[in-house]
This record gives sequence, C-alpha cells and structure tokens, in this order.
Amino acid sequence: MSGSFPSQDSDSSADTHDTDADTDPADPLKSFIDHTVGGLQKDPTRAEPNWKIVHQPNSSSISYTPSKRLNQHTDSSVPPHGIPALLLSMNYVEGYGANTLTDGFEIAKVLQAENPEGYHLLTKYGYDGERDFAASRIDSTQNIAKGLVINRRHPIFVNDDEGNLTRLQYNEVFRMPSTLP
Repeated sequence: MSGSFPSQDSDSSADTHDTDADTDPADPLKSFIDHTVGGLQKDPTRAEPNWKIVHQPNSSSISYTPSKRLNQHTDSSVPPHGIPALLLSMNYVEGYGANTLTDGFEIAKVLQAENPEGYHLLTKYGYDGERDFAASRIDSTQNIAKGLVINRRHPIFVNDDEGNLTRLQYNEVFRMPSTLP
C-alpha cells in the first residue's frame, strides 16, 4: 500500500502521508482484503467490486433516499453469488438514520405458540423472490455492465434437523406472488 503508511526505512523528517487528492479513501481497505482473503469478488453487473450508496434526493430507489420508508426485511433474501461481505460506513445528517428493528425470532416463537399450523406452513413455503440486480440499482452512480436476474424460492422460517429456528428470510421489495400447492 504505497503512500498509505510510512515505510520502515523512511527518513523520519520526510513527509510520509499520502497527499494525492485523487486517492480513493477505500484503498487501504481494498488492499487489506486483497492481501488477506485474495480480494473482493466482483459483482457481475458492474465494473467495481463495491457498491457505493450516496444520498440522491430525487432517486426512485430507497437505497439512495433515506426519507422514504424502508419496510422490515432481511438482506440477501435473494442471495447474490459468492460469499457476501458488508462494510457500512454511514454519515447521516438532518435526522436521517432512524431505524426500527424487529426480532424475527421472537415473532416466529409467538406464531409457533399461537398458530402452529401457520408457523409450519411458513417453514415449508412463503417466499418467492426475484431480483434484477441491474434494474434494482437504477439510481446508482456506478456503471452497470450488464443485467443479472436471480430467482429464489424458500420458506420464510428455516429450521434445523431438530426443528429449531435457525434463519428467517423476507424482503418485500423483491417478493413475487407465492406459489403454494
């Protein structure tokens, strides 16, 4: 990572910090990932491996306009390829950034106690999703190279072999009509 850290043999009186105005602030993180895990797996819909989210007041996407309502959801309900990694650096101002959190495991526990049949159905069925990775990033400032559509059908509640809830997945944004038997 030339320019990011002083070298061991540098003159102590020399200026060792990077003064290049064009340096990407993410360069040290990218270099760390390159050297520790072999780099980021690039999203096939764009040239860069990372996704930049910036506030855009007139955006149609909730990703870029924090004043729009974002309903409760779990990320990766329609999973991307590879192993996802996420680093969020946020700087909300003027009241943005208020969150509501839902304990989905507690909701599942109550549903299982009060409506066992409904809970059982949601362990077998419940979520059909489709995500067009290019269309869902229509407001991105990054160049989208090509389209990629992923379909996924899975239960909302996922239990292990002993019947214990291990995962729940739901995302209204990418939901399609359910295909129940």
